[in-house]
Amino acid sequence: DLPVQARKVFHCLSEGWKPMLAKEVAATAKLNSSHASAQLKQLLEKGYAREVRLPGGKRPRYEVSDRFYNIYYLLRFSRTERDRLERLVAFLHDLFGQAGMRTMYPAALAALRADDLRTAASDLLSVLAPYVAGDPHFEGREDWQREALAIVADGAGPKAPILQTIQGAYADDERVKRIHFEEWVKRGIESKKSGCNGEAEAAFREALAIHSGSAAVWLGLGSVLAPQDRPEEAVAAFDCALKRVFEGEPEEVRILTFATLIEKGTTLAELEQLERAIAALEEADKHCDPDDSIQLRETAAIASGIRGCLLARVNREEEAIAAWQRASEHIRTDDPPELRQTAAKAISEKGRILGKLGRDEEAITVREQVAAYVHLEDSEELRRLAVNALAANGSDLTGRSKYKEAAGFWERVSEYIQEEDSVTMRHLAVMAANMKGIALSETGDHGFLSAASQLAREYVHRGDPIEVRRMTAKGLALGAHWLNLNGRYGETESVCKVASDIGPDCDEPWITWAQAILHQNDSGRLTEAQEHARRAVELSPKSPEALQTLSDVLAARGNWTEALDQLEQALRLAGNESQEQELPGLTESLIRAVGAGHGSRVKSMMHSAGLAQPMEPLWHAVRAELGEELEPLPAEIMSAVKEIRQRTRQQAGSPRP
Repeated sequence: DLPVQARKVFHCLSEGWKPMLAKEVAATAKLNSSHASAQLKQLLEKGYAREVRLPGGKRPRYEVSDRFYNIYYLLRFSRTERDRLERLVAFLHDLFGQAGMRTMYPAALAALRADDLRTAASDLLSVLAPYVAGDPHFEGREDWQREALAIVADGAGPKAPILQTIQGAYADDERVKRIHFEEWVKRGIESKKSGCNGEAEAAFREALAIHSGSAAVWLGLGSVLAPQDRPEEAVAAFDCALKRVFEGEPEEVRILTFATLIEKGTTLAELEQLERAIAALEEADKHCDPDDSIQLRETAAIASGIRGCLLARVNREEEAIAAWQRASEHIRTDDPPELRQTAAKAISEKGRILGKLGRDEEAITVREQVAAYVHLEDSEELRRLAVNALAANGSDLTGRSKYKEAAGFWERVSEYIQEEDSVTMRHLAVMAANMKGIALSETGDHGFLSAASQLAREYVHRGDPIEVRRMTAKGLALGAHWLNLNGRYGETESVCKVASDIGPDCDEPWITWAQAILHQNDSGRLTEAQEHARRAVELSPKSPEALQTLSDVLAARGNWTEALDQLEQALRLAGNESQEQELPGLTESLIRAVGAGHGSRVKSMMHSAGLAQPMEPLWHAVRAELGEELEPLPAEIMSAVKEIRQRTRQQAGSPRP
């Protein structure tokens, strides 16, 4: 059922048996790296393949996820009986280990003696002999050899070629040692993967007793000592690894050197020996050239990225910025995703520090570079780096009133988000569209504010977490508020409807919806406005804005007693922050109340809320309307008082200004 390219990649993984790098898959399948990576991603998503990370390896490998199906596949497509046999025995050895195989060895001889497997004797014994010879803990090891030779001699004669094969397996001491060494290394790797660091340490030490010159095993030993709170021993193991590798050796040796330096650096960092850690990581970076292989460049980039973080910790920001820049220079924009992610992270950190230092223009330029390393078809994890960087630029420019530039970055944020992404990413897309609309609204272009609600219908699902939905509803309500301020009442109501569907327990959409209806001076819809305002108060009974909105609607309907009760409650909850800037429209609400003949109640509320001084012109205007004699006031205050009194008389009997 898989597409052709996916079948080719699956076939390569199945044939390979052992975990393969993406580049190995690409070469075997004869595909370019991007196509191979795309097919691997599909196989991972469908569960046909899985990622495997080997100790000391920084790049993921891939294998068929169902290992039993993999061995079936290998046996089915083997070209000869011997191929099948070799693969089956290798699989059983991997599955059961040396101890489990020891029951097979005598059973195979018994079957041969009984003539059950006589026709397969040569193949079977030649495949089993190296495993038996390579297991020093098998007590019947020597007896098995003698009996196997006897069975062959009886059946095929004393000159049968298989006799030399069996004897050669036992005579090759170096080969036996190599088998033992590989067995201990394998056991160490498996124990480390299982989190059994003590068992892994013991296995790696057994391997080193056979071959102490293996830098890879020293690296493995160090990597399991560090988690056991033995960092100094780990660093010593890393140094032993480094003594056994040097520049100028084959590429795999250089990669091992870089990996060891990274492990040493991170371990020293855990010991808070930051200067030593920085020096170790810098050493890895020194020996990498732009023309080196992907693996070398990736390892050097990781080293530079970690070094940048450590330099930032010791407040050496300029050096940290240079280290992150160096990390990005090791990576190309057409490299595989895992490499580009390393570069994107480094550039993001560089932009963060530049912003922290107040170098805003540089920070914006650097953050924009993150997107160059991210492709629209990349994983969500990688695309999120571009989204965060572009959103940071949008926020920065919005805060500096550069609205058109900000809108451009907010628009680009949405490009990196897909409908099948996680809930967080999907809601970020809606937020970005909303922020773009608000930014453009500041320039007089209000046409994009309602677009966010249209996007929300596609990207926001009812099953999303309520907190995230509430946050999105609040953002949409903010955009609706801007539409309302600019007299686009129909669009305001449409956006509020979507927002209230997304976050039904969020009060902001209901508040703005009620205000939009109120601003249209349609007496036939005041009941609807009142329902929306009451819903907002039910959801947020301590929201001064919700209470003030309900008060305005009640006043428009002529229900002044409850309107003033709600307004008084709003002022009480707002406390000393109830001035005009905290409660928009408060002055108009109070003027209408005075115009309706409730000056005494307004004066009492203003006094209780401490508004006499912050709203001094209105305070004196209310007193004057009540017939009180005003003391001499500054000319500008008296002018404002006269203007307010004139507005009060104009407001008398009018539901809205």
